[in-house]
Amino acid sequence: GGGASFSKVGMNSTLLLNNTSFISNTAQGAGGGVMIGGIDPTSRVEIDPSRFERNVSQTGNGGGIFLGSSVGQFSLTGADLLYNWAGGNGGGLYAARPGGDQQQPHYL
Repeated sequence: GGGASFSKVGMNSTLLLNNTSFISNTAQGAGGGVMIGGIDPTSRVEIDPSRFERNVSQTGNGGGIFLGSSVGQFSLTGADLLYNWAGGNGGGLYAARPGGDQQQPHYL
């Protein structure tokens, strides 16, 4: 992740990003703004009013946000995803499917 990378959230825990800004970050791989992966499947990720603007994932997925396949629950509320770009898929957001199925991800 260019702006931040989270990969060690334990069982039944919550990663909360609240009123944060990720602006003009660049990653060579996944997650120009933030990369969230390797998190226990019983965990929850919540992104509340936050801003992801002009972030770039040069060769990977998720210009603004990359969400790995192991996250149990994910909520995105009131976030702005503006002018993000990815060399792969998901300029704003890329969410891998549970079980690591990279063939059918969700992205916007």
